[in-house]
Amino acid sequence: MAPSFISYFFPASKPLLNLVNDYSQLVEDIYEHLDSPIPGAGHYEGIAKYFGYNIFTIKSKFERSYGGPSRALIEALTAWQPKLTVESFAVVVEEQAGRNDVAFLLRKYDRNSLEESV
Repeated sequence: MAPSFISYFFPASKPLLNLVNDYSQLVEDIYEHLDSPIPGAGHYEGIAKYFGYNIFTIKSKFERSYGGPSRALIEALTAWQPKLTVESFAVVVEEQAGRNDVAFLLRKYDRNSLEESV
C-alpha cells in the first residue's frame, strides 16, 4: 500500500472522507471525470494501483460498485486511511494519472469546503 504520510503534508485540506457522504453536483462531477478515461491520461484504475489495490479488486469490487468505481475507490481509501486529505489525493491524481481536470475539481471542492467552515 502507498505511504500513509502523504496526508500530513496538507493539514489545511479537508479529509477525503468528506466526499463520501456528499452528493453535490461538484462531487458527482469529480467521480464522473475520474471514471472516464481521456486520451493521454489515466483514470481511477492507475490511482487504485498506486494505493496498492490489485487488478482483481479493481475489476471485481470497484468496477461493479453502485455509484461507480471512483466512488468505491474513495470509500475504500477513506476506510483504510481516514486522515487522507483532498489535497493529498489531488496530488496523486495529478502525478499518477495526469488528470489535472480532476485535481482542479478536487481543489475547488476543498476550497469551497474550507470557506464554508470559516
